[in-house]
Amino acid sequence: MHYAKLSYTFLNGTLDFSNHYSYRWTILFLTTLSYHIFGISDFSVALPSLALSCGILGLMYLTFRHNPFILAMSILLYFSVRWNIFYADKLMPDIYVSFFLFTAWLSYDKMIRKAGHYYLNSTVFVLSLFFAFLSKGTVILIVPLLNVYFLWNVKEGNLTKWKYPLLLGSFVLALYFILIYVMTGHPFSRFHAIEDNSYFNACSYNQMPISVIVNRITVGFVQLAWNESLLKFLVIAIAAKIYVYYNVSSIKLKKRISFYCTTILILFFSMNFMTISLSSYNPACLDIRHYLFSIPIMSVCVGYILQDLSLTKRIKMVIIIVAFISVIPTLMHMRYAKSLHFNETKEDIVNIVAELQNENAILISNQVMLNLINFYSKYEFDGKLFSAKEFTQEQCEDNCYIVSNWYTEFHSSTDLDNIKDALEKDEIELEFIPQSTDGYDGMVIHKIVIKK
Repeated sequence: MHYAKLSYTFLNGTLDFSNHYSYRWTILFLTTLSYHIFGISDFSVALPSLALSCGILGLMYLTFRHNPFILAMSILLYFSVRWNIFYADKLMPDIYVSFFLFTAWLSYDKMIRKAGHYYLNSTVFVLSLFFAFLSKGTVILIVPLLNVYFLWNVKEGNLTKWKYPLLLGSFVLALYFILIYVMTGHPFSRFHAIEDNSYFNACSYNQMPISVIVNRITVGFVQLAWNESLLKFLVIAIAAKIYVYYNVSSIKLKKRISFYCTTILILFFSMNFMTISLSSYNPACLDIRHYLFSIPIMSVCVGYILQDLSLTKRIKMVIIIVAFISVIPTLMHMRYAKSLHFNETKEDIVNIVAELQNENAILISNQVMLNLINFYSKYEFDGKLFSAKEFTQEQCEDNCYIVSNWYTEFHSSTDLDNIKDALEKDEIELEFIPQSTDGYDGMVIHKIVIKK
């Protein structure tokens, strides 16, 4: 919702450069463009992320279109991590980072293997990395992999392959910092905004005892990788390395398979240990969305590994069965998401907004619900909106309304039940109105009228 509002202000020609989210231009530009074409709606918000999610699948198709078995395995592996479905339509930068880094990785692979036009692949490689950088700062997690690739190429005498990407990348970054300087007065204002907007939270490992960091990079990350079905990529990479070492005689084939296995291993190393801060050691939060970028890359790496191995029909059949089993958690998650009745809840919010707007009402809620009400009113709500954190009885000139459901309370630090209790103690009459009447379970909206 924060990106939705920033895109709305961008549509009206303004951006707050003191806000570090305002520098995530890819997501703001595409969302604003979607607003301009389709208006402010769920569809226009979801469209860019959906398009990029389909783009990831399209790139997988182009990579393995001549091998249906490997294509199917790669796609099933990609969707075996349920959050790729969850974030496929969300107004979040993580799918952007995933798409652009996947595009960059495929371009690098073609560039080094001399598949296709060198300058075209190099340009796509550089621009994709740059667009990923414009999307979110966690793009830094790909740096260890690029460094290893660079050292490999230097060792093998392929440094010339990097000359054009390095020159073009330096030129693009120079233009970017010049543009930032012209717009804000300082070339590094983005980094200053990040620092100014930082606050202590559960992921501020650089401000915590060393024991917390040790737990994060050992037990914490392993648990995340297990819970979110990431460990299977690591197991496949290690197993393939061992198998190739003992069973493959071709040096060229060993080297090729080892490249993809090592890529997976380095990505795991980076996700776990790499810092996201330029001034201190601070590994990324234990939130799967920060690591979604690795999944399409690792899925295609596994596809290449399987493609290079001589698999019997029986082994292929076993792999297909295991791959289908691996997407069961995703299907269960989709079923759970549907049980929450997002569409019906959205209709409730829209109806409430329309009703209260006609009354020029005073509305009190948690910040999450207020964000939704602002969005569904297309940021033109005429009434007064107050956060529950800042509520005082004096704000209620006439009837006030509390609009709430468990979902927005769950995602907010405000418990509206406490406010209801406080109001009852002060002998202000509360009239409870359940907005939904069709009997569905899920995120039912409750509207409570506070009568003076």
